[in-house]
Amino acid sequence: MHQRRRITVRYYNLFFHPLAKTPGPLLARMSTIPSFYHACKGDRHVWIWQKFQIYGDTFRATPNQVLFNNTRTYADIHGYRAEIACSSFYTAWKRDKDDDTMINVTDTALHMRKRKLVQLIELLCEGSDPDTWSASRNMATWAVSSSREDMLQFLLNAIDPETKQPAFSKRNELEAETRSLLLAGTDTSSLTITALFFYLSQYPRVLAKATAEVRSVFSSADEIVLGTALSSCKYLRACIDETLRMSHPAPSELPRQILAGGAEIDGHTYPARTEVGCAAWSMGRDESMYGDVNKYRPERWIPSADPDWEAEVRALKKSFHPFSMGRMNCTGQRLAVLELMLVSARTIWATDFRLAPGFSNGEGSPGMGWGQRLRGVYVYKDAYLTLKDGPVLQFKPRAL
Repeated sequence: MHQRRRITVRYYNLFFHPLAKTPGPLLARMSTIPSFYHACKGDRHVWIWQKFQIYGDTFRATPNQVLFNNTRTYADIHGYRAEIACSSFYTAWKRDKDDDTMINVTDTALHMRKRKLVQLIELLCEGSDPDTWSASRNMATWAVSSSREDMLQFLLNAIDPETKQPAFSKRNELEAETRSLLLAGTDTSSLTITALFFYLSQYPRVLAKATAEVRSVFSSADEIVLGTALSSCKYLRACIDETLRMSHPAPSELPRQILAGGAEIDGHTYPARTEVGCAAWSMGRDESMYGDVNKYRPERWIPSADPDWEAEVRALKKSFHPFSMGRMNCTGQRLAVLELMLVSARTIWATDFRLAPGFSNGEGSPGMGWGQRLRGVYVYKDAYLTLKDGPVLQFKPRAL
């Protein structure tokens, strides 16, 4: 009986499902097995990229999921006006029925309420727009001043603006939000810093240029603090953007589910309850946008006097969303960029480093298969966030 039902469901998925005409691998159109298999292997982001090479910029990854790989669809899915909500995927992050956090709630209204309560980033960057640094603050003293001792202290002191009561009065709410913030703020930055130093060590010209910039701006490591001097290191920031393009810390899609009434995505109408998404690892390898997708070239993010090139850079930045966009964009994106700039600038200023002889941890190789064969490209496993190994580097104090 159960076997007959499974056959019937797969036959329906293949021929009569509303997504039946959407191209994709035969088995993936019938069941979730291929997607699940590659998720277990840790190479699902590469599998997604491979399918885009075969089927174009739209393919059916599971019977009820369609993935896209072009900038037109990103705003349709993630924009504020999108008739789309977080999919049930996020409920898997819940430890129990009361474990609701800003990250795992699927109810849009509840998510927005929790998002307003967790405004740690506004304390750090108040009064600034996304491309402007806040006033200079010495984090060593500022973080322990007043009520701003640390993240936990902030959450303990947070007041719900609607009820005027403590925002996290229940211990389980406080624990849940703290776990989600630690998860979102540690693994992502760790992968980006790791990949950044991988590419700097692989591209001596880029490292030399970034080093010259940082050492010309600052005369000592103690000077490297938040402010206009650090924000003037445009090439270093371009290195970070290029790293996020090539090695995004959430390489597969952030799945969304279409609400009742359906939604139009890239000119096509999709029915309610369809899961949709764009995978960051594939988006960063869109040859129509970036051309030399496997080359680490920070210059692509820096405008020049050439008006045509400046227009191209503006177009790239407009389509580049490493921290997502819309209602579910990363609330900590400004803090993340500050952290990446500080860590990389201080390391580059104070030390010289190189790949350790005899080690190739984290580097692609011909035996790793399609999408991971190239040397000089950082390879890691997709576990919704990431699992990584390498690079192995050697450091020494800079010669003064």
